[in-house]
Amino acid sequence: SLISAPIFRAGAYRDLLQVDTGDFASEVTEVSYEEIPMLEHSYESTVIAPTCTTPGYTHHQCRACGDWYRSDTIGAVGHQYTIFQMVQYPSCETEGVGERICETCGHSVSETVPATGHSYNATETVLPTCTKAGYTTYTCACGSSFQDQMTNPIGHKYDVIVTTVPGCDSAGVKTYTCSNCGDVYTEPLASTGHNYETTIVPPTCTEEGYTEYSCFCGHSYRVNRVAALGHSYECVGDLAPTCTQNGMKTYACAACEDSYVVLIAAEGHNFTNGTCGTCGEADPDYVKPVVVPTLTLKAPALEFKDMIKVIAFYTAENTDSVVEMGMLTYTEQVDVVDINTAAHVIPGADFEESSGRYFSSSQGIHAKYLG
Repeated sequence: SLISAPIFRAGAYRDLLQVDTGDFASEVTEVSYEEIPMLEHSYESTVIAPTCTTPGYTHHQCRACGDWYRSDTIGAVGHQYTIFQMVQYPSCETEGVGERICETCGHSVSETVPATGHSYNATETVLPTCTKAGYTTYTCACGSSFQDQMTNPIGHKYDVIVTTVPGCDSAGVKTYTCSNCGDVYTEPLASTGHNYETTIVPPTCTEEGYTEYSCFCGHSYRVNRVAALGHSYECVGDLAPTCTQNGMKTYACAACEDSYVVLIAAEGHNFTNGTCGTCGEADPDYVKPVVVPTLTLKAPALEFKDMIKVIAFYTAENTDSVVEMGMLTYTEQVDVVDINTAAHVIPGADFEESSGRYFSSSQGIHAKYLG
């Protein structure tokens, strides 16, 4: 069959004849033309919304021939950069970089973020010293700092003391110490030289005389020496010796009162008949000649003459033991000694024949002479 498809070209037309074989169409060699009236376009409208970068419009396209045109153009809406994110944060002195993102299309643009600038706080206050200025340090969180509010050094305030007193021949030291910082320096002090006092010392019996020049520092020297005079002794005490004690003579110097003593040996006793003729002391070794008394025994009394001390005792009957009766002491001669009135009984009589003489008596009564 023949199909005639009109082509819309500015009022002209042509027919393209095709043979419909069912499977293919083939162009025929013989064409005949027939004027057919032009059809009206059948437009189909499509509204294209504007984007961030492209305008919107209504697109009209003919369904038959594809002809198209646009109407109702609307300008591009532009990006909506409502999303912001930091790419590089700014510092105190360096700008940062931010990125703004369009919430519609995701398009992003970079944006410079201004440097934040320093935020300083006072972190340290240094007081002025004697030699250094004071100041306040202001520091930013980034580490940057500067010093401000400078104050001048206060200068040293020295206390002065003499730490080494100058001597007569040695220098002294004056020390300056700052009461604020402890700084120390010293200055020398010249020696004072000796200041002598004069002392005249006359000679004595044993020491020479001289003139002495002495300084308070201890230095001294002597001149004008005079020899010692020597002692001038006189006897000032004379104690004669006795029989038992030494005597002495004391000599003292009239000039210096020095003294010495000369001892004189004791003379010793001059005993005669048991008595010293010089001092009257009894001779402890003198033995008085024995005078044998005349005893007359009268029981129970004993009678004797020239008797001073008597011990009376007797032998008890029927025994051989001696019983002491007592001792009588007399200061004058008596004629009769009554052994029954003995004033003192001496226990433990121990009479040796060598210590005295025993005299016989009657009736067992005996007497011992004591001398």
